[in-house]
Amino acid sequence: MKDGNVIEIGSYNPFSFIDGKCYKTKYEPCEKLNSLGSKLIK
Repeated sequence: MKDGNVIEIGSYNPFSFIDGKCYKTKYEPCEKLNSLGSKLIK
């Protein structure tokens, strides 16, 4: 983030992980997050 904070986000359908906390998600939003992450890595 611009202020120097770091947030770790991961996605493994149907779960999203944000700063170590696991959240069960719907398939489509989780898949979009996974796709965005893959684009950012490239």
